[in-house]
Amino acid sequence: MKVRYEIDLTLVHDLPIADVERIYYTVTGKGGSKNAGIDQKLSIAVLYIWKEIGRYRFGGDGKKMTVKKFFNLRKSVGDEFIHMHRMNYLTYRTLQDVYDWLDDKNRLTYNVKGYWKKIERTFDKYMKLHMAQTDKVSWDTVQDHVRLASDQVMPFIPQLEVAVRDYLIQHRKEMLAEGQKDDIAMLAKLHTGLMFCAALRNTRLNFFRDIVKRYGVDFTPDFTYADITSIGRNFVSMFEQLGVKFSKDKDDDYVLKGVNVENSLRVESAWNRIVAVVTNDELMDEMAIKAINLNPVVKADYEAKVAQAEEKQLEIALGDLGEKYKVSSL
Repeated sequence: MKVRYEIDLTLVHDLPIADVERIYYTVTGKGGSKNAGIDQKLSIAVLYIWKEIGRYRFGGDGKKMTVKKFFNLRKSVGDEFIHMHRMNYLTYRTLQDVYDWLDDKNRLTYNVKGYWKKIERTFDKYMKLHMAQTDKVSWDTVQDHVRLASDQVMPFIPQLEVAVRDYLIQHRKEMLAEGQKDDIAMLAKLHTGLMFCAALRNTRLNFFRDIVKRYGVDFTPDFTYADITSIGRNFVSMFEQLGVKFSKDKDDDYVLKGVNVENSLRVESAWNRIVAVVTNDELMDEMAIKAINLNPVVKADYEAKVAQAEEKQLEIALGDLGEKYKVSSL
């Protein structure tokens, strides 16, 4: 007959991660709490909690934080990750526009369609995994939020495409000398998509690097479901089928072979306007509120919080709501 033990996690709440790790390996290494000379209830709590914590990588002062602080931090990082959901949606939407353009121009081949299917599958899998771990009300609100946020960016993309196109025209001879495909209109659309793919990959990398730098914990395991950076490689493969040639820049991102579009001040300026929108916290907060207003249940909860708060506590109420529905700004 199996013996059931009561697990009292309050015993480990205030323990530093380093102590939890030490106790875990002491107990498992010596074959049990009795041989290790450690209280049985504490040992059980440690064995239980380490199954969850042990999958993370800690560095710097990360192991000095308490178990309670770790779980509070994990929730906070999850709330911050909303900006990556925005980037995922925006990048996919941008690539979808490029694919639709190819379709309109009758440029789609069997192989091009095949690589686009891979991109679709990657995005669909991410959406399903995200939805599976989110209640329906929160899911609907997040989807409204990322859609509204991307709507703020889309009007600036044509300006970026024109800037890229004009630069390619100026450097057409250099491109052709490197064997690049002579199709300025397509290359301009393509390069715009490449810029979003690069932004997606680097934003994700920088997000986790910053978290590790700030807190000494790598929370990557919590967000593997949301890693869609492979769409960048498949996007490149789509256009390789159409004869486009690529190389990689200093950041290991794909760029058009034969031309350095990043040298264009006009392209940089057009891209910076997009970045300014994406990183505009006030605008993103506004889109979050609009998303809340589109969902009656969320709106009622929001209005109740506001009604209960004193004016000086309003910011706190908004923060709590944002955490609950994961639509807070960064």
